[in-house]
Amino acid sequence: MFTLTATADSRLVLPGSVTIAKGQAGVYFYAQTTANGVLDENDIVDIAGSGNGYAEVNASINIEDDTFPSLSMTSSAQDVEEGKTIVFTITAERAPKEDLEIKLSNDLSTRFNVPSIVLAAGQTNIDVTVEAKEDDVPDVEQVVTFTASAAGYNSASMFVTLVDNDVPTLQLTRFCCSYGAGS
Repeated sequence: MFTLTATADSRLVLPGSVTIAKGQAGVYFYAQTTANGVLDENDIVDIAGSGNGYAEVNASINIEDDTFPSLSMTSSAQDVEEGKTIVFTITAERAPKEDLEIKLSNDLSTRFNVPSIVLAAGQTNIDVTVEAKEDDVPDVEQVVTFTASAAGYNSASMFVTLVDNDVPTLQLTRFCCSYGAGS
């Protein structure tokens, strides 16, 4: 019988021991990972097997967390008037180890100038200034959904109202008619 031990990581479950049958050179066993629903760091777990007078053998298993960190968003205002700007603050729940490209999209993309966004390694938030384009066409207010997304992160969305500043023109034309008697 051989005893199995592992460095502490509650996400890895090993049998306490394994037995190599007589006449066999080895045995297969299963290491099971369990999801804990918590945002953990990726980890390297060292496993050791020893017993029956044999030298200890060691191996390592890389555990990658299946819970992704989230992005969140806030804005400098709930409304933005066309021709003006709004500032979004995008926050990462976990600072990236390398520069992280973030995509900021919206469902009315022809009406906004959105810059390229890169969150620097080790940072958790970035301010992004977005311009609402002036179109000189009267329109109603529109609720726009902005979504921040990045590889390996859960996305974030929020609503902003685009306020139109173009006033429709109204023209009145006077029509005059002459009425004749007895016509």
